[in-house]
Amino acid sequence: MGREGFAAILLAGGSGSRLKEVTRDKTLLRIGSWGTVVRWNLNVFLQAGIFQELVIVTRDEAQRAAIEAELAGIPLGHTRVHWAQGGARRQDSVFNGLEALPEDTGWVAVHDVARPFVTVQDLVRLKQAVLEDGAAALARPVTDTIKQADHEGETRNLNLKDLQRPLLWAMETPQVFRYGAILDAYRSVQQSGAVVTDCVGAYAMSGGRVSLLESSQPNFKITRPVDVEWANFLINKGVIQAPDASA
Repeated sequence: MGREGFAAILLAGGSGSRLKEVTRDKTLLRIGSWGTVVRWNLNVFLQAGIFQELVIVTRDEAQRAAIEAELAGIPLGHTRVHWAQGGARRQDSVFNGLEALPEDTGWVAVHDVARPFVTVQDLVRLKQAVLEDGAAALARPVTDTIKQADHEGETRNLNLKDLQRPLLWAMETPQVFRYGAILDAYRSVQQSGAVVTDCVGAYAMSGGRVSLLESSQPNFKITRPVDVEWANFLINKGVIQAPDASA
């Protein structure tokens, strides 16, 4: 690939337990009239023409076979597809995906398949930002007032702490890094036993700094049944545009 080539990791192996009433596998859930969640992702990442390598991290062989069937009708162009086994935690899945890439990978974008509405435009913007700054991620400024509770899982008689809303960002994906830097960061995380919920967290633990870009269209994560309803509503209203079916 060469040290300036780009790769992407698509994390498809989540359990989707909060959507079990709607579907057994949210990556194969049909959104709008166009295609499944995973197909939205595949078309956008391949249509972008940026990525020489694509790693798809799956839960099991059955999910891999289903995604391979989705992939069969999409032109790959110059992109090579690899597969990796998902882990018990998101950070394990990311690490497995990173290790599946060629050693000479230059840059890598890590993305949750549960966010099917990332755009080609935003992928291009992320590429430009990461070439200038070394690391970049999609995010949204927080508009709600956020309180920090003093006890996890409790809702009564809490001591609530104010957080400074102007400094808060809701993190999204993709998150893009120099490959060697994020791989080293995850090796450190795995060896130390630390827990991180996204790649920016792992990168920050190694002292890395990240540039944030606001998404150009809704880029929410499909986690609950209401998210599916909201996604279909936005598609029907034309707020979210389907990707080019020809990739």
